Amino acid sequence: MTVIRHVGGSGRSAQAAPSSNPALRPFAPIADAISFLLSGILLGLIRAPSPPVDAPPAGPPIRGLARDVAAGKRYVFGQPHLRAVALTTTTANFFRSGLTAVLLVYLVTEAGASAGMIGAAFGLGNVGFVGAAIVAPRVARHFGIGPTIFAAVAVFGRLRCWWRWCHRAPRCTRRRR
Repeated sequence: MTVIRHVGGSGRSAQAAPSSNPALRPFAPIADAISFLLSGILLGLIRAPSPPVDAPPAGPPIRGLARDVAAGKRYVFGQPHLRAVALTTTTANFFRSGLTAVLLVYLVTEAGASAGMIGAAFGLGNVGFVGAAIVAPRVARHFGIGPTIFAAVAVFGRLRCWWRWCHRAPRCTRRRR
C-alpha cells in the first residue's frame, strides 16, 4: 500500500491519480479517447485477408478448457525448439515486468520524474518495438526464424549488460523519506 500511495497518491486508481500538470488534468480522458479512436481507425485499415473458417472436424466432443490447455502444454514442452522459445520468452517477460514495476516506483520516489517524463520515455522506447515489428519479418526471411530468434536474445542480453556497465548511473543524492 505504501508503494501505491507514493505512485498514485492515496491508493486511488491510476485514473484518479494526480497528474504532473494540473492544467492538463481535464484533457487526460479526451487524449485517452482519441488514442482509442485512432487505434480503431488503424485496425480498420488493415487489409489482410482472413482465412475461411472451416467447421470443426467431426470427432470427439469438446473436452474442456483445462484438458486443451494441458494438451497444448504437452505439445509445446515436447518440442525442443518450442520449449526453448516458450521458456526464454516467459523468463524475459517475467523479469521485464518486475523491472518495470520497480523502475516506476524508483523514478517517481527517488529520481523525481514527472508523469509526463515517464510517459515520454516509455513512448520513445516503444518506437523501437514498432521498428522491430516492421523489420522482423524481412530479417527472419533472410536469415531464418531460428537464427533470428537466437541472435535477438543473445544481442539483447549482451547489450543490456554492456550498457549498464558503461553507463553507471550516479548515486542518488536525495534523502530517503
